Amino acid sequence: MRWAGAAAAVGSIFLLLFQISTHVRFPAVIEMMEATVLQHVERAASGQPIYTEPSREFVALAYNPGFYYASLPVTWLFGVSLAALRLQAILALLCTGVMMFLVVRDQTRDRSWALAAVGLFAAGYKAMDAYLDSAHSDSSMLFCGLAGSWLVARRKVIAGMIMLTCAFWFKQQGVWFVIGAIVFERSLAAAAVPVLLGAIPYVFAGKALFGSHFHYHTWEVPRAWIDPAGASPAELLRILAGACLPLLVPAVWRLWRTIGRPSIWHAQLAAAAMIALAGMLDSGSSNNVYAPLVTLLILFAVFGLASMARFDFALSTAVLILSFLAMANNPRDLTLPNEADSNYAEFLTYSKSLGGTVWSPKFGQLPEKPFAYGAHWVAVYDLIRGPGRDERAHPITQRLLTPRPDFIIMHNELEPDPVLGFLAGEYRLHEDLGERFRPLGNVPHRFGIVWPRLVYKRTVR
Repeated sequence: MRWAGAAAAVGSIFLLLFQISTHVRFPAVIEMMEATVLQHVERAASGQPIYTEPSREFVALAYNPGFYYASLPVTWLFGVSLAALRLQAILALLCTGVMMFLVVRDQTRDRSWALAAVGLFAAGYKAMDAYLDSAHSDSSMLFCGLAGSWLVARRKVIAGMIMLTCAFWFKQQGVWFVIGAIVFERSLAAAAVPVLLGAIPYVFAGKALFGSHFHYHTWEVPRAWIDPAGASPAELLRILAGACLPLLVPAVWRLWRTIGRPSIWHAQLAAAAMIALAGMLDSGSSNNVYAPLVTLLILFAVFGLASMARFDFALSTAVLILSFLAMANNPRDLTLPNEADSNYAEFLTYSKSLGGTVWSPKFGQLPEKPFAYGAHWVAVYDLIRGPGRDERAHPITQRLLTPRPDFIIMHNELEPDPVLGFLAGEYRLHEDLGERFRPLGNVPHRFGIVWPRLVYKRTVR
């Protein structure tokens, strides 16, 4: 049974490494917003402000800027490209795996259970919405959250709080990890670091450092998404009742066994739960918002399994194997095709052949800059969505799309689109490309797979 658990862990790790190896050089996007993140990094690399007034060429995403600047050293080596940004995310993903090993080793004094934790983290890649190797800040925030908490647990509080503050700069949700550590430590030193390195620069220097619309994009826009009346736990329950179900028993058992003996990890489990709650209150969030909670559940489940193993090793190993089986997925779903390079070149040629101005909302602006309009659908939608808002024909969308592009390349039909449906009367279907560019489809996420499929041409002038 011991060998079975080790084999499952090692197999999950190598399977994930193989899958992400097919993602690194994928020419199109493995997640919808990647090309837009690349635009942010291009601006950071050239010294331009990132958070500017929205325009048809560029709309900033509603994330803190840490990932854009942390990626710059990688771009110095490999150029400003999607591959470089994915390498940055993968480096953070691998470092997160190392942190999982160190945390569990310190807690259990057993390297075999530390390996099991890393294996479960790798197996949970899809349960965390397959985001952690894409050109996004998720894996960086998660690494800083774990590393900072580990340092705090080892009584290196100042260094730990610096890392936790970095988690906030990668993504606003990282503030919950900061709060968790402050609540656990209850010391002036723990609170001083994030105030000096986080709150004060954010409030007083953000616009000067990152652009005139910094607070608009990173505070005003995302706070409008919260909708308690529309909150739905369905996605989180699906994850917990599916991929994470076997983990719940040992995790809850561990929590029960340690009542009255709180650790930094108890505080950070609560922080991860708050991040998940914020995700539930935002119906437009992808399931990557649940990655911190899944990660902390894995830690507590392994803590529990290691304790159970002292009196029933066979049972703990059986639960471990069930956990790997619950997280198993079809490897083909997460392995991207080899023919994508030629297909991508064909798509660029096709886009240029249309003539006139072209916009592909779900791609944004690709690295080769083939489109006259570079604003991404998600970035535009983020500006206008929220409870009580009329999203169709919103004044912001109208302004960004004046003048109108000659062609719009979509995946889904134009008319039912919540952002662009008002344009249906001005455009007609020019060509249904069907599966022609299906090899450019992204890795599966909550909101599905997207590739260039429907081409609309403007008919009203």
